[in-house]
Amino acid sequence: MKMILVMLKKTLFWSYERGTWQYDVLCVLILAFIFFMPNDLFRSKSTRSEQAAAIAEPVRVDDQQPKPEPPVRSDARETGVSNPAK
Repeated sequence: MKMILVMLKKTLFWSYERGTWQYDVLCVLILAFIFFMPNDLFRSKSTRSEQAAAIAEPVRVDDQQPKPEPPVRSDARETGVSNPAK
């Protein structure tokens, strides 16, 4: 029982020397955790909710079209003044 507690203490405080098999096992376990866990585990919850809101919000086609130019006043045609918006 004491041997198991000593091993857990060394593992928890990373007390194994580099190059030992215990050190290698710990490194492999960390790498396995990083590479085999789903990506959603590493994303923040706010990012997921923002993505869900962006997916749920429909895009209107009207917003993507350019707005028409304002009409020219009739008195501007008579005086020869061009449209000031251009």
